[in-house]
Amino acid sequence: MRSVEYANDGSNIYFLTDGKSAKVKHIHKNSNIAFTIDEDLTDWSKIQGIQMRGKAVIVTDKKKKKRVMGMYLSKFPQFTKMPSEGVEVCLIKIIPTTGIFIDNPSGLGTRYTVHYN
Repeated sequence: MRSVEYANDGSNIYFLTDGKSAKVKHIHKNSNIAFTIDEDLTDWSKIQGIQMRGKAVIVTDKKKKKRVMGMYLSKFPQFTKMPSEGVEVCLIKIIPTTGIFIDNPSGLGTRYTVHYN
């Protein structure tokens, strides 16, 4: 498991990875994914975050890739300075099916579930 930097477009999440990465190999085998967005805190009573389940899709449409890459680079301009020689950059789209919102400040273990269509 590895951390990724992401950009979102509505409820869809996008991230970049090396096309030869384990992530891409796993997506080819099984597109069901799960991930968590939160801040690492030592005081668990302050944790707020999102646990998501969904489907991962490798984006191949050039027009869509261009639009999303613009959005991604606006959020992470430092990406343009990353070495790219020999790296096949792959854009992954995550389409959420379920979101679980963790809100421990409202009471340890407080969760709200949202199902996406």
